Amino acid sequence: MVRRLPVEDVATRLDQMTSLGLKEDGARSITFSTWDFGGQSVFHNLHHLFLSRYSVYLVVFKMTALLKDAKGTVEMVRYWLNSLALHAKGAPILLVGTHKDQVIKDREHHEISEVLLEILGDRLKEQVTPFAREEGEGLWFYPIDNSISGHSVDPVVVELRHAIEACAKEDPEEYLERPIPVRWRGLLDLLLSRKESFLTMQEMKVLAEEQCLPAWQLMPMLEMFHELGVLFHFSTPIELREIVILQPQWLVSGICQVIFDWSLHEQEHHKQIKLEMKSTYDAWREKGIVTRRLLDRLWEFGFQEPALKEFLLRFMEEVALLCEVEPDTFLVPCLLPDESGPIKASAHCTFFLNFQPSFLPDSLFRRLICYAVQKSSGRKQELQLFASRAVMSFEGHECCIIAHLESDLIQVDLHSDHPTGAWLVLHTITNLVEHLRLDFMKEIRYEVQLCHKALEKARDMRIPKLEVENARKSRLTKFRPKGTTRLVQTSHFDGFFNAERTPPSVLVDSQWRQLKSTWPFLARHDSQFGATERAALYSYLRDPAQWGISWNALESIEKDAKEKFGADFRKKSMPLCCAFDVECHERCKRHMNLPILTKAELTLQIDPNSRWHVVQDIVKPSCAKHGAPIALVRNGFLVRRFARSNVT
Repeated sequence: MVRRLPVEDVATRLDQMTSLGLKEDGARSITFSTWDFGGQSVFHNLHHLFLSRYSVYLVVFKMTALLKDAKGTVEMVRYWLNSLALHAKGAPILLVGTHKDQVIKDREHHEISEVLLEILGDRLKEQVTPFAREEGEGLWFYPIDNSISGHSVDPVVVELRHAIEACAKEDPEEYLERPIPVRWRGLLDLLLSRKESFLTMQEMKVLAEEQCLPAWQLMPMLEMFHELGVLFHFSTPIELREIVILQPQWLVSGICQVIFDWSLHEQEHHKQIKLEMKSTYDAWREKGIVTRRLLDRLWEFGFQEPALKEFLLRFMEEVALLCEVEPDTFLVPCLLPDESGPIKASAHCTFFLNFQPSFLPDSLFRRLICYAVQKSSGRKQELQLFASRAVMSFEGHECCIIAHLESDLIQVDLHSDHPTGAWLVLHTITNLVEHLRLDFMKEIRYEVQLCHKALEKARDMRIPKLEVENARKSRLTKFRPKGTTRLVQTSHFDGFFNAERTPPSVLVDSQWRQLKSTWPFLARHDSQFGATERAALYSYLRDPAQWGISWNALESIEKDAKEKFGADFRKKSMPLCCAFDVECHERCKRHMNLPILTKAELTLQIDPNSRWHVVQDIVKPSCAKHGAPIALVRNGFLVRRFARSNVT
């Protein structure tokens, strides 16, 4: 039962919240927290951590740069609009043009506005709030003079401030007006007063209970405070759900000790590190390779405690900012160098991932490289890795993965002519991309397109994989792809299909380590799980809807009990209510195609003096043996998926 807070405490809190938030004219004031995102591409991998729907965004560009290179500057603006549409869809956006002291004339401002509209078109109209002037025509951006300091202020800056406040107040989500329980505010004050950088979810639950916060309110509270940027609590990947980060700036500072723009952010202690460990420093700067020893030095100030360093390292690994390539050696994909040399042209066959239905962020390609390196075969140090290209092999099949960011395409050239090479590489890459999409970018959409060297202008003749599949199902020897007049032989694409083999289930090493940390029973049986079993477990354990026990599982327990107790079986008892949860079963009804117990069946009459024989003698030993809940052990999932192992 939730205890009541003293009435005087509630009254004091309400009084503070209402009176301190009012201006002299009685209007409610707003306090803004600001984030300054690095515009350089090296920081793009960090965006999904911070972009939130409950925000107002300013996309800033130089007017002088746009007049010199309209395409380059507008493409930068387009990238930010795409990224915000992906991670903060619906949030208000204002464009800001700087250097008005050099671009003074109104005519030039209108010229810039017209260029933005001409290139961005509907994207601009859908996402950007225009600068509506009282006199003259409006603009699609706010031209400001950012060289003025002191008492003088550019009047457009004043209008920009008013526009930011108006966007927040008039946001259709109405998050500023959303009432929250007083207990949320009380718990937030307590969290902000703590010195720890992060807490586990178990520690959060203890604090919530101490503050009389009902358990069902904890997750909605964390979700809202995360959206407001007060703290960080990520729903995906699943491993991050167990951590609440109290000091977002601490996390940013830690990451930016490893990832930064060398031309702008190199500091004095970096020069000292270069003197102490030159070869390690050069590998970091030139190849994006960092060692644990180097990380210890980079995190020497502000992150002295070993637990904090370990947390930062695992956090960066879990969000695919880095990956382990050798023991205590890590690749940071967003630090990979550009390549100016020619791309190897000879390819046995090619396929594309076309992201034009949404767009291809460079952060997705970098994370793809992070995952692909972990699944690649051969020696990791021999891989050819660059900012937009990577040459590696999967099970001995060499391929080249290329990002065409300007056209929203990922191209994969296969150099192996092995009969199963194209099929295996295609499924490996698409599985990795699907993992990334679900964990980090659910709004991303793409289409798989196939090519073959037998086709003229193969790279211009990209045929949707779905069309090829339909032609194969219809047993057509030739078919005409949509939008073309040319007949194509279905057999050209046989290498991408293999009906005799099950598609590979791809799981990278970091994902398996994360799963083992959440489910300790996996570590005890680690050697028994192959690649397919690991991927199946990853899919299964990440879905709580699958944790309810099925009727078949209950029957298997009953069978074991009959064998153990024999003629005395009817005299034994089992407290089903300790093994089942009605709410869990309701979730299962929605997500699983299994017979589910009714609420009446869950609430059996139990003799209070009973030993609960079945639980003590059947259920508990089974759970102890496998280190897993009885539902996972007995639902049939483990039996079906792991017939080769001893886990049943």
